Amino acid sequence: MALAVAFSTNYAMAQRSAEVVHLKNGSLIKGEIIEQVPNQSVKLKTKDGNVFVYQMDEIEKITVEKNQSGEQHKGLDFIGSAGYDINTKGGGGAVAIEVEAGKRFVKNFYWGIGAGVDKGTAEGSSVTIPVTTNVKAYFPLQNSAISPFVMLKAGYAFNTDDMDYNAFLLSIMPGVQFPLSNTIDMYLGAGYTHMINKNDNAGAVSVRLGFGFHNSPGYVPKPLEPSTERTYQLTAELNPADTDHGEFLHGGNLVFSYKKTQLLAIGVGLGYAKLPQTKGSISMAFVRGQYRLTDRRLSPFASVDLGAQLSRFTNWRDDDKKTKVGPFIAPSVGLSLRSSKNSYVDLAIGYHISGKVTFETLNEHDYEEKISTSKPFLKVGFTRTLAR
Repeated sequence: MALAVAFSTNYAMAQRSAEVVHLKNGSLIKGEIIEQVPNQSVKLKTKDGNVFVYQMDEIEKITVEKNQSGEQHKGLDFIGSAGYDINTKGGGGAVAIEVEAGKRFVKNFYWGIGAGVDKGTAEGSSVTIPVTTNVKAYFPLQNSAISPFVMLKAGYAFNTDDMDYNAFLLSIMPGVQFPLSNTIDMYLGAGYTHMINKNDNAGAVSVRLGFGFHNSPGYVPKPLEPSTERTYQLTAELNPADTDHGEFLHGGNLVFSYKKTQLLAIGVGLGYAKLPQTKGSISMAFVRGQYRLTDRRLSPFASVDLGAQLSRFTNWRDDDKKTKVGPFIAPSVGLSLRSSKNSYVDLAIGYHISGKVTFETLNEHDYEEKISTSKPFLKVGFTRTLAR
């Protein structure tokens, strides 16, 4: 009887709310109650059009969940982000830190203004201060907490060393948003930024990771089901770092692994990386062990790669080439975000440890140089468990 009262009290809110049927087996079914037989059964229609009928003795309780879309954001949103810009010509890049305030007017539209600090990684690079405005168009997924978006940004960047290098900027960046709690969202995006000034034009591939803070009293986080274990998974990784002036490896990996438990995975992989400040590269084959601390939506993790690398170098004097095979080990730590039951987005920092390679010229003026292939790295990865 209490279930019927709870339903009748809140049925008028159906157009702006969703009913949630809590089953005694722990399942949560969300939708619109379209028919009810008092003390006997409830018929529920989900957003994708499926209709389910449950007997009252299967139901623990029925609650009303307010609309989880953006119009439930009260007041302003505040967003802080950090990332890296990889120049598309001339090499180099810049580390970027940005803050902004804005408003999510409806579930599909956001507008904000912000400012930041960009510092080039090349020696002697100046600091620029961008002042920007942006709009985001959201495309929320049904029955998922993930919300893809496309951001368009425009603004003006002030160069702190030389006003002649002040520039207009335009940026387009697709990305995804993950709610972490009632008041915090996580953003991950990658796109293109174009700079226009009176001296020259320049472009960069931009990667950003951000966190948004807001008041959203209508949001009820959907608990994740336990991830699948004893199955296989595929991981693609990118090391987005400066190749010409930076000190970080730049490349990527592809890893096929066996997920032994919800937390532990063991696999094999292939990788490729450019060596900064050299005409060299390394190819890698390795085994990997990775352990996540928890199976929650956001978890720290540790990983280690152990394998062999083939180092290739080109002599900058006469283009002679030299190769060497040697072992390496690459430990890393980071944060793993479960974007769905069996999908993960990982952000990690680590160190690639290997021996030095002796490079020799092959002409009458013998020249020898030892080059270290031990370098730090940053990596962003996406893992998908190959589960049914």
